[in-house]
Amino acid sequence: MIQSQLQQELLEIQKKNQELAAQLLAKRIVSSEELKQILSPERSKLGEILIKEKLILKYELELALKEQEMSQKKLGEILIERRILFPFQLERVLKKQV
Repeated sequence: MIQSQLQQELLEIQKKNQELAAQLLAKRIVSSEELKQILSPERSKLGEILIKEKLILKYELELALKEQEMSQKKLGEILIERRILFPFQLERVLKKQV
């Protein structure tokens, strides 16, 4: 694909995304604040949210992150296995992370 074709495709995708966003707002499926959060390039890290919400302590996060490096498991999975976090708590925080 040449550069001009690629740019044209990207513009089409952006246009469709804008149309979708407008429909989601018009139908009140999401609020403008939720839409900004979803489209934000920066996503909060799970561990940071868990600490901020006082669901885990910093040292628990550090231990879980070390285990994650060795095991390649997901952070939430490790925290649940260690009984630091309940599945419903993880689910609630993951929804906020979006």
